[in-house]
Amino acid sequence: QGRILSMVSCLLRPRRILEIGTFTGYSALCLSEGLAAQGELITVDCNEEIEDLARSFFARSPRADSIRMVVGDARQVVPVLEGDFDLVFVDGEKSEYPQYLDLVAPRVRTGGVLMADNVLWNGKVLREPRPGDRDTAAVQEFNRRLASDPRFETVLLPVRDGLWKPGKNGPRRMFPASAPPGKRMPEKEADALGEKNKTDKRTKKTNERDKQ
Repeated sequence: QGRILSMVSCLLRPRRILEIGTFTGYSALCLSEGLAAQGELITVDCNEEIEDLARSFFARSPRADSIRMVVGDARQVVPVLEGDFDLVFVDGEKSEYPQYLDLVAPRVRTGGVLMADNVLWNGKVLREPRPGDRDTAAVQEFNRRLASDPRFETVLLPVRDGLWKPGKNGPRRMFPASAPPGKRMPEKEADALGEKNKTDKRTKKTNERDKQ
């Protein structure tokens, strides 16, 4: 799974990454591999006990200067962070997933990616939650809302415990091959590309209906 996180980040070349749920720091290190020059990754975790361990791994990384760890409740930390993000990875408290979605969805740039871990939740999302099982109920709500959110094009990857990889609607390629890493496509070009993608999709659907 870490290699998938790294691959997505390297393809996107994000300038800003937000991670909710640090744990040992492994996923943050994988995501940081794709950071654009002068990019930054902010990782948030409420568990003070793992802070020293995570920071020790970050310190050994060649990207240590690009990683900022914040210890605190993500529901309080994220609202005070400045700016939007090219890539967001949610892997925090499962019972808080729907709240995380409310916080980060508006902060994902058009053409960016929001990823979430444990969305299959050991298969429990397919059954009625047991009384008091707030985690399963929250993950189910998160899945339903994200799957039906018109702001995102979503795909669920059956990797380990399930990984959502929704892309925010709009131009899928924000970093053209001719642009150096870290430079975004001009807004007019991005808008034009987004409209072209929509037109191509409509044309494809029309052609498929005509063939039937």
